[in-house]
Amino acid sequence: LRIDLETYSDVDLKRCGVHKYVESDNFEVLLFAYAFDDSDVNVIDFAAGEKIPYELLLKLYDPEVIKTAYNAAFEIACLNRILDAGLEREQWRCTSVHALYLGLPGSLGEVGKVLGLGDNKQKLASGWALIRYFCLPCKPTLKNGGRVRNLPQHDPDKWALFKEYCARDVESEREIATRIAKFPVPDKEWRLWHLDQRMMSIGIKVDRKLVNAAIECDGIFKERMTTEAARAAVAFFVAEVLMRILPEQTPHPELHDAAVELAVRLDVDERIGTPHADFLGTAIGLLGLAPPDPPHPHAGFNLATGEWEERQGGDDGFLAPEVAHAFADRVFTAEPKPLPNALRKPVVLAQLRYLQLHLSGPRTVRSYEVLEAVFSTLAD
Repeated sequence: LRIDLETYSDVDLKRCGVHKYVESDNFEVLLFAYAFDDSDVNVIDFAAGEKIPYELLLKLYDPEVIKTAYNAAFEIACLNRILDAGLEREQWRCTSVHALYLGLPGSLGEVGKVLGLGDNKQKLASGWALIRYFCLPCKPTLKNGGRVRNLPQHDPDKWALFKEYCARDVESEREIATRIAKFPVPDKEWRLWHLDQRMMSIGIKVDRKLVNAAIECDGIFKERMTTEAARAAVAFFVAEVLMRILPEQTPHPELHDAAVELAVRLDVDERIGTPHADFLGTAIGLLGLAPPDPPHPHAGFNLATGEWEERQGGDDGFLAPEVAHAFADRVFTAEPKPLPNALRKPVVLAQLRYLQLHLSGPRTVRSYEVLEAVFSTLAD
């Protein structure tokens, strides 16, 4: 007995999986195409009120009848959702599994192409457009009257083609199964597939307390490792700044002391903060490059001249008021306000450029990219 179903659900099948898909209150089977052996394909139109014939129901539970479908796990889950009694998975075979076992593609259409099925046996190319129309929610518009779903009466011609598409899938699956039957899947593999389907359907017992504790442990470990990476990145960055930007062989005991304080802070502080920005602000002050006090909260700052200016925007050497005052705060304040993620990058880049403009010239600080990559993973 070869089967293909077309269904509707408001749950995304690819994102959520077949079990969440069929558990939706809005799930329903639209079409049920089937054929016994080489007989003609029949299509049951559920949307038109048709029912599964009693004889077919008996065959669905008959252990002497092998049921097959392409990606049979989908058909099993859907039928279990609408039938009064669950189906026996051991009575099913999956043509997709058979094809994959032989190294063929996973999709029905692609397998048909590889095997060279005739045009009358190939999966209809119009199928995906029909599935989007009838099987997925639609966007409400003025043109469609604000509906969120397309029904057969909204386009009878498309519905007739959709029934043909469903029947063709059975014919394609049957032709593929016939061609690859000479290379059978071992019984052991089918037993593994049946076990896999049983596990996917009913799940396995897990220790939830252990799982939740493992997730918590993972979070703690990630945070700890990210913080350690941030500490190392800050140390390398500050060392490179001192090496590249300061004039060679320039003694500066106070700056040395500030570097030692930074190293201690990196070692003892639980929260990493933005010690590199704080250090650069301190260095600007210690090197005699501190700008004048800002005249008011709405003034911007020109990095090249070191002057506050009354203007909006400009070149990339001009700091807008918010960045400018965060820049100045790290020069004038012993314990500056915490620097949020949104300001961290522009402030640090401004500090580097300011030091380059007034001390060293445009020397690249290569460790900055690593530093920024690490800090971009940290929360505020």
